[in-house]
Amino acid sequence: MPTEVAAEIWGDRIRLDLGFDDKDHAMIVPGARWDREEHFVHVPLTYPACKQLRGIFGDRLEIGDSLYKWATAELQIRVMPCMNLRQATSLEDPPNLYDFLYPFQQAGAQFLIEAGQAILADPMGAGKTVQAITAARAVEGIPALVICPATMRKTWVKEIKKWWPGVPTYLVDGPKKKRSKIILDCLTNHGICVINWESVRLFSRLSPYGNMALSDEERRPKELNQIPWKLVIVDEAHRAKDPTSKQTRAVWNVCHMPTVLYRWALTGTPLTSTPETLYPILHLLNPIEHPSKNAFIQRYCDSAPSQWGPGLEIFGLKEETKEEFFEIFDPRFRRMPKEVVLPQLPPIQHIRKYVTMGIEQMQSYQDMAEEMVAEDKEGNLIIAVNPVSKLTRLIQYSSASIHKLEDDVHLMVDPSCKLDALMDDLPDYLGAGESVVVFAVHRKLIELAEERLNEAKIPYAVIKGSQTANFRQEQIDKFQSKEVPVILVVIAAGGVGITLTASRIAIFLQRPWSNVDHQQAMGRIHRIGSEHHESVMYIDYITEGTVENGQLDILEGKAEQLEAVVRDREAIRKLLYGE
Repeated sequence: MPTEVAAEIWGDRIRLDLGFDDKDHAMIVPGARWDREEHFVHVPLTYPACKQLRGIFGDRLEIGDSLYKWATAELQIRVMPCMNLRQATSLEDPPNLYDFLYPFQQAGAQFLIEAGQAILADPMGAGKTVQAITAARAVEGIPALVICPATMRKTWVKEIKKWWPGVPTYLVDGPKKKRSKIILDCLTNHGICVINWESVRLFSRLSPYGNMALSDEERRPKELNQIPWKLVIVDEAHRAKDPTSKQTRAVWNVCHMPTVLYRWALTGTPLTSTPETLYPILHLLNPIEHPSKNAFIQRYCDSAPSQWGPGLEIFGLKEETKEEFFEIFDPRFRRMPKEVVLPQLPPIQHIRKYVTMGIEQMQSYQDMAEEMVAEDKEGNLIIAVNPVSKLTRLIQYSSASIHKLEDDVHLMVDPSCKLDALMDDLPDYLGAGESVVVFAVHRKLIELAEERLNEAKIPYAVIKGSQTANFRQEQIDKFQSKEVPVILVVIAAGGVGITLTASRIAIFLQRPWSNVDHQQAMGRIHRIGSEHHESVMYIDYITEGTVENGQLDILEGKAEQLEAVVRDREAIRKLLYGE
């Protein structure tokens, strides 16, 4: 008959007294350690570890008195209040500080406070920024650090000044020496410091990961490590998807400083593809609860050895541990679908418009697909050296032709079936008084579109890389004020941090492979401010007989992986229809 497994608090850990046959089962718990001298297993003293132990040992787990008291308090003080708030659409008696928020945003701000470490995953345009600022003000969370995309820094400063007037706000910008001084100003004048993702690793030491060795420079404390941060807000937190990157490990290190009481991750797309991409955010929030990516995958991810090389291929969540995962995940996760909290937003229509390549463009595409080599108009060879570069070239040929310059530089040029279709369609939309947003992945395709619009004498604005913040804002303002009817957007430059609600039509000449980037781009026109439209329309231009058809299938698959974790459809059925 199987023996009982005794669990009791042991310092800041849980000690497990068990038979030798149970050792390997206990070591499945993330963060488990084996004491070789006294022969027992000990695991982190966390709510997830308690759930995992119960899931592994079932009724054989015997809880000691001290551990029972700790677990009961954790359940009553944190878990249940957060579970009551995670899908709340309003608060019964909101503080006066919340008066200017929508009811669902009031509940969201309170959730961040109760959870302490949490993911706020409301969709793009639902006001995550204002919820976080209001919650920070409620807990007097300064000094605070906001880590965000470079294009969002001024927006955060503007919003902080609007919703928390009077608090000192520091925008980290300029040469490195100037940025260092700005950060250190927070040491004497406690306030809110706003820094972009890329700069964090320049001003923070790195956290270790796996067997990656740290250099002396990477271990050395820097400016960000000298400030006793009380709160760290990580905007677009899905950017931490790669735990091996210096950028991610620098953000981890700042978040895990002992003074940090609140860690809030904001993202409308908390996993970028399969469930293991959620792990870096969970580790960011609480490294004791989620100490190991390998253990996370082993416990919760359905996987198999990859057929493409070393490593694992992840297919989704394991059915047998899915319920346990959500019991751990949900108290730290809140997401309100737009259909629930912003029913005033217009309905969405998805349209696929199929376009046909001309003979020249089609021949180049077929040569690349079959031989991995094509010629441009001047006879220069366009060569794909591996499957990845072949796929890139095929995506480009699906939109336009390619011309090779010196130094192996490749440009997208006419003829372009996508731009032919765009110029056929635009007069109808503009003639009906519509404004139109045009998205593409490749900058050169957007620049080709600029040439077409100039020839047609159609006024437009454009968002692409290397623009100053002021110029970029001028372009947005021209479009939003209806001064120009068209705005062209390179997705990497304008997929986040901008509002383009003057339009109800978004044309995608191309789509990114990343579901995160795709969702972010679509969120530019369907957000608070688009209520005046009767509907919002996304039009995908798809070139017939090309890899673009499969690309849409891949994006839909990634969207389903996201849905499996965030469970929007389940929330809609429950909150709107009581199912």
